Amino acid sequence: MFHPRPTHADQAPLLSPTDHGSPTYSRTPSPPSDPPTPGLLSVPSPFLNPPKLGRYPSSPSPAPSPELRLESTSPSPTLLRTLLIRLRARMHTNRGLLLILLAQLFASLMSLTARLLSTGPQRFHALQILFIRQTITAAGCYLWMYLRSTPSAPFGPPEVRWLLIARGLGGFWGVFGLYYSLTYLDLADATVITFLAPIVTGWVCSVIPGLKEPWTKDEAIAGVVSLVGVVAIVRPGAVFGGASPVEGAGQGGGHQVTPEQRLVAVLVALVGVLGASTAYTTIRLIGKRAHPLISVNYFSTWCAIVSLFSLLFIPSVGGFILPQTRKQWLLLGGIGLSGFIMQFCLTKGLQLEKAGRGTNMVYSQMIFALIWERLVWGTSPGFWSMVGSALILGSAVWVGVRKQKETTVISREDEESQREGLLAEEQQQQQERYRDEEENEEILEQGRR
Repeated sequence: MFHPRPTHADQAPLLSPTDHGSPTYSRTPSPPSDPPTPGLLSVPSPFLNPPKLGRYPSSPSPAPSPELRLESTSPSPTLLRTLLIRLRARMHTNRGLLLILLAQLFASLMSLTARLLSTGPQRFHALQILFIRQTITAAGCYLWMYLRSTPSAPFGPPEVRWLLIARGLGGFWGVFGLYYSLTYLDLADATVITFLAPIVTGWVCSVIPGLKEPWTKDEAIAGVVSLVGVVAIVRPGAVFGGASPVEGAGQGGGHQVTPEQRLVAVLVALVGVLGASTAYTTIRLIGKRAHPLISVNYFSTWCAIVSLFSLLFIPSVGGFILPQTRKQWLLLGGIGLSGFIMQFCLTKGLQLEKAGRGTNMVYSQMIFALIWERLVWGTSPGFWSMVGSALILGSAVWVGVRKQKETTVISREDEESQREGLLAEEQQQQQERYRDEEENEEILEQGRR
């Protein structure tokens, strides 16, 4: 067995003089040194501290890491999970409003591309833009319904086909009223008249026996405030013209418009409001009995057919104009894609949301229009535009908050009614048990007698 050979330092005694005169030497203990570090203790040396058999050197327990201490003080992930669950619940409750808001975003993109096409070097007629948009939308509907094997496509269930036809005709008259009024009215004037459709739709849905949707005072106030916001954006003086000739928007630019022509344009625009209201109301009547794409397909097909016949048989329109640049092709394709997404989201959102609340969200299109106006053309909104935007956003948010409160109140009332019903049932059962016990006691007493 190998033993380490002691060195000279180990054999030599440590000498120190004593108090007596003779120089005697003795072994003295070494002065105390600093305590060893945990690292030295955890690594034993076979020379200084040989380990004993059957035992292992014990290492000190490690100190807690600062990272672990930071993690212990971090917020619990259950809080974030709870917030996400609540957010998803709110989004699910208001998914109809969110879809309508998304539809207005794509509607603003569609208006942006239409304005770029109509004001560019090679101006496209509004009917040609409408024909291209609705043709692409109809083709997308047919392709999607074919790939997804949509039930009852393309004509829809037999019990709602007449409603689908009314939806297509109403949508056509709504678009026709808008584009006809653009012949003698400015774009802002014609647009603000179309925003009367949500108010009319909310009232119509409240009087139809098949719907009987409540049209509360809050919804009426929100609709009126939103309409005031739209009027503020387009300026009240531009909507109510005087008796003298005014400037209008025509195919060749501004021109003089007589009061009679302006009156006819306003009346036709009101016919368009009734047509749009008919489309919105029939969507509510159809409900979930038909796929949203079938409803969109009816609308786009009717508009494409009427626009095609107008381009072919109305000489003043000027016929088709072929795109000359790649940008024009992209804009035409973008307007068709935006129209398809807009119609799908709008139809689905109106099916999920009550007409009075859902159609109020249509006013948000003016907000997106102001944003595109600033980003593309660099124009800033004026004072009245800011006021109108604030009114529109405030009304939309207010309608959503009121809906959430109404839903909460209804759920609480249901819970209270259920509790009251359970309590009444328990009391009735307890009274029946008391009666049975009394009857049993009477029978026992009679038997004893």
